Amino acid sequence: LKKEYYDRFVVDHANTIENFHLKSTYDKALTIALDIRKFEIDLYWRRANYFWLFVTAMFTAFFLVSQNVFKVVINQEKFMISNALFLILISFLGFIFSLGWFYVNRASKYWQNNWERHVDLLGREIHGELFTTIKASNRHFWKLSKEYPFSVSKVNQLLSLIVVFVWVILYVFSLIIFLD
Repeated sequence: LKKEYYDRFVVDHANTIENFHLKSTYDKALTIALDIRKFEIDLYWRRANYFWLFVTAMFTAFFLVSQNVFKVVINQEKFMISNALFLILISFLGFIFSLGWFYVNRASKYWQNNWERHVDLLGREIHGELFTTIKASNRHFWKLSKEYPFSVSKVNQLLSLIVVFVWVILYVFSLIIFLD
């Protein structure tokens, strides 16, 4: 399997002169894989910021409209059905955007991992174990003043999933208000 992977980067075995051509081919492929990996990471965070912006705007809208609903609950104002409908609409859109955000996070992480695997395999042929060696670090999660090898993108993915569930709760809350 490894040989098959590496053979994909060698255009012509007959022109390989004492592995110079082979190393050069791997080096070019590694450079491309590193560039694409950087590009995927950049895209990941651009997409994350895009979704954070939309979700924040929807939370803001939801809570601005819900203030009017809470005034009704404590009998300070007349109930307006449009407010409850806006809550349902905003929470539904918040759910859809957050679910999309979660899926985009998963897909982005997939492609990032894909290119990291290419870097690992190609880098091994050129730089040895540089790309696959991880510095020993604190593996004690509960030592809060020390570093810990979290995956920042996986934390973001988990946050997006939590936001999906928050929107589900807010949607149910909005339906209860409307039906009450």
